[in-house]
Amino acid sequence: MRTRNPATPGGRLGMPLDAWPASDQAGWNDAFAPPDPFNLRPTGAELRATSRLAIATCYARWLVWVRATEPEALAQTPEARATRERVIRYLHDLHDEITIRSLHGYACRLKRALELICPDADWSWFRPILGRLERRARAAKSVGRPFVPADQLSAFGTELMELAETRSVQTDLEQAERFRDGLIIAFLASRPLRLKNMLELEIGIHLIESSTGYEVTLPPETTKTKCTLEFPLPTLLVPAIRRYLGHYRDILASGPNGLLAEPLGSARFMWLARSGAQFPIASFEDMISRHTMQRFKQRLTPHDFRHCVATSIAQFDPEQIHIIRIILGHTTMATADKHYIHAKGIEAAHLVQAAVMTKRKELSRQAKARSGSTR
Repeated sequence: MRTRNPATPGGRLGMPLDAWPASDQAGWNDAFAPPDPFNLRPTGAELRATSRLAIATCYARWLVWVRATEPEALAQTPEARATRERVIRYLHDLHDEITIRSLHGYACRLKRALELICPDADWSWFRPILGRLERRARAAKSVGRPFVPADQLSAFGTELMELAETRSVQTDLEQAERFRDGLIIAFLASRPLRLKNMLELEIGIHLIESSTGYEVTLPPETTKTKCTLEFPLPTLLVPAIRRYLGHYRDILASGPNGLLAEPLGSARFMWLARSGAQFPIASFEDMISRHTMQRFKQRLTPHDFRHCVATSIAQFDPEQIHIIRIILGHTTMATADKHYIHAKGIEAAHLVQAAVMTKRKELSRQAKARSGSTR
């Protein structure tokens, strides 16, 4: 397999690494230089390639925002530019696009990038900001995750793939992206893998073609529970997967950056970004949130699909509740029981609401009858 150039962080955002201000580029490159044995200061040398890409992409997004709101600030040093007030305004604007949970992740990566680029600066003022975001994220989680029935998510994914096939005025790359997005949504609506496993699916290793279709096999060292996870993909997805692997993935793979260079260059990742590189975590999350917000007026994360699928099974097919543990890759039925209880709570709430509405209508009719009798 041929090896292409490494992916350029921020390229899709309009601020690739080689377009960063010179001081930012220098600080970033210094962070990954061979470590000095006499310097005990931590560096980014131990970071995995995927982590570097995620951190750099988040930092590129910060630079894009600065360029759009205060372009003169790009002439400042990274430390002078990243003031507490400016970072808060950036995070506030970013929250209009992503969930509070995703925002917390972006803030953590921005802090990490600044620590790498300006290791001698004091970034302790970040801690209270991250603490508040974490508390808000936990509060949002306790309120309850957004819910869209799994069949609606699957139908939406199919619709996106069908729109891609109609082509209309789309470019080849736009067509490939839309088909990929639809297939990902339909895939997660039936087999909601954890984000890490989803992004690291490799063709021929984790995604294996069989005589009846495709199977996913995840060895224990790649799963959260350290157990092997194996399951077939739905028959309805087989034609779409073959279409993606035989046509649209090649369009994405021929992008300007191709597949990631070593140590990931030899991997045949299933999901590719428009650059041809492995789909970055942040971009993947944004894609899911953008599509679901546009269609369902709810901003779902990839992890929310696990909740939607489990709740759908418990609510609409409770006799199959045992398959929740298998689909989610859990070792016990605790989560399945939780979703069953949640589904029963939804059903009870609907029954109560229906009873309230019936009673209100009855009282309204009685009031109208009394009013008519007194005239």
